[in-house]
Amino acid sequence: MASRRRYWPKSPKSLRQKMREDIKFVILNADEIDHIDFSEVLQSSPASMRYSLDRSKTFVKYRGDQPDFIFEITEDLVGRKEYSHQEFLELINGPEWTL
Repeated sequence: MASRRRYWPKSPKSLRQKMREDIKFVILNADEIDHIDFSEVLQSSPASMRYSLDRSKTFVKYRGDQPDFIFEITEDLVGRKEYSHQEFLELINGPEWTL
């Protein structure tokens, strides 16, 4: 019996690429993890978080606007710097995050 393969549409931007582009990232200090509302981000719990090599930073990923808890952390209306998927890939492949 031949297996069926699923193929993503051949378009300038596939559905998978479009979904990735919708995701935004914000870096947090590791000691701010207790402030994360996991119902507002794509990670499910503290155990699912990734940390920088020195374990001083982590990040959250989400769709839409910055989650409210970020504004509570920063205590302002600006929040934290957002990164696109491509920007974040470049950052996370840098010396702070990758051996």
